[in-house]
Amino acid sequence: MPTISIISGLVAGIVRALFGWAKSEETFDVKKFIRTLIIFGITGGIIGIYVTDPLLVFAMSFIGVPIEDFLNGIYKGMKAG
Repeated sequence: MPTISIISGLVAGIVRALFGWAKSEETFDVKKFIRTLIIFGITGGIIGIYVTDPLLVFAMSFIGVPIEDFLNGIYKGMKAG
């Protein structure tokens, strides 16, 4: 299991949550922050299972590559080959 890639996805979630809060003019909301961490931690973890480059996992998680599109591409690749 590529642990470093999964951790990279989680770190991207933390950074994205902090950027989202800094960009908004709201007061810090712990519930929103935790929700963002959970969502991007899970997606980063899923991406980290299939992509071994931690920088690519970070970029995909931070930018917010739709996980459905990513998994659909993996499925089609496995089905074709």
